[in-house]
Amino acid sequence: MGTTNSLALILISLGLFFLVGKPAFSDISRFQAEKQEYTDAIEQINSFESKKDELLTKLNNISPEDRQKMENFLPTKEGMVRLIADIDGIAAKRGIGIESANIVESKTDISRSVSEAPRVEIFGSKTIDITFASNYDALINFLNDLEKSLRVIDVRAINFSQGAELTTVYHYRVSLEVYWLKNLPYNQNDNEQ
Repeated sequence: MGTTNSLALILISLGLFFLVGKPAFSDISRFQAEKQEYTDAIEQINSFESKKDELLTKLNNISPEDRQKMENFLPTKEGMVRLIADIDGIAAKRGIGIESANIVESKTDISRSVSEAPRVEIFGSKTIDITFASNYDALINFLNDLEKSLRVIDVRAINFSQGAELTTVYHYRVSLEVYWLKNLPYNQNDNEQ
């Protein structure tokens, strides 16, 4: 009877193991997998935080002169009045007097499909149409000076016409597209016209 009782106890133990113990072990392995996912996520967050701290340190080490150059290159606000004054100053160096400057909203691309999610724009752009009269050499020098300026400016179009008299002075209309950073946390509600 001892062997029968021993065999019955072994079978009952095996049955209890498979009924109670095995599900518990599967829960433990599932929890260990979740723990590993959380550990990986925490490591990734720590990596991002250290990279952020490294970049902030680099940003804080940028000299004020270099920061001003970066702000001139791609400003964090529109600053159209200041930009037009800067363009007028560049033109004045070449003996060009700006007759008019008109700001035009740039057209947005509406050709995307309805199913596409709207893109978050990180920069804004406007077109400035300026008109002036000058000779061709002054125009070329003016465009070269614009090209060498720190501000990102695209020349979109140049139209010209000659007056009634046969002179070397032409009337020009130049369309310039200018850009600035937007939707950044540090320049919300900071646009100037």
